[in-house]
Amino acid sequence: MQDPFGLVLVTIRDDDVVAALVGDRVSANAEQPPSVRLRAMPTSRYPFGPGSGHLGLQRVEYVAQCYAEPTPTGEMEARALAGAVSDAIHNRRDITNGTGFILKAYAPDISEILRDPDTRWVYHQVRIEAIAAAQAVT
Repeated sequence: MQDPFGLVLVTIRDDDVVAALVGDRVSANAEQPPSVRLRAMPTSRYPFGPGSGHLGLQRVEYVAQCYAEPTPTGEMEARALAGAVSDAIHNRRDITNGTGFILKAYAPDISEILRDPDTRWVYHQVRIEAIAAAQAVT
C-alpha cells in the first residue's frame, strides 16, 4: 500500500503561513517549539466499507500536533499554528509528487489545548483525513 505520509508532511511544510510560524520544523519528531509533529494513525484498507478495495483508494488519518512554548502567549500561538495547518490541508485536492497521489484531504477538527507531560509544551492536535491512491501512481 502506498504511504501518503510524505505528501501530507510536505503540503503542510511548504505552506507559506505555516513556514512563517515554524520555519522548516515540520516532521515526524517533536522538535523545539514552535513546531509541527505529524503522526500516522491506523489505515483503513477499505475506506468506503467492505468490498470497496477494488476502487484502488485508501483512507488515511494523521494527527498534526502543533507545539508552542509554555509561555503566557503559548496557547494562542499553538492555536494560530493549528489554524494554519488546518488551512494548509483542508479541502485540498489532487496533491501529487510523481509517485503518490492524494485525491482529497480534510482537516475536520482541532482539539482543545493539551500539554505534553514530559516537556510541558502546549499544543493543539489537528486531525487530518486523506483519501489517497493505494498504489504508486506513475
